[in-house]
Amino acid sequence: MMIITIMRRDMLPYMAIICVFWLIFSLFTVAMILKPTGTISFEDQGNKILIIIRGYFFSMFGEF
Repeated sequence: MMIITIMRRDMLPYMAIICVFWLIFSLFTVAMILKPTGTISFEDQGNKILIIIRGYFFSMFGEF
């Protein structure tokens, strides 16, 4: 029961803060790097952004 209490009180808020920081870091960096093009395919751009965000997730935690 103590492990559940520790997870609920300590780890979940910590993980929420880390996830918010990671998303803001990734989106800000993607917004700075990617330049808009003349024709935009939302499907291609969505896949590209997801790949970049995944890459920044691993770079944030030091794993490539």
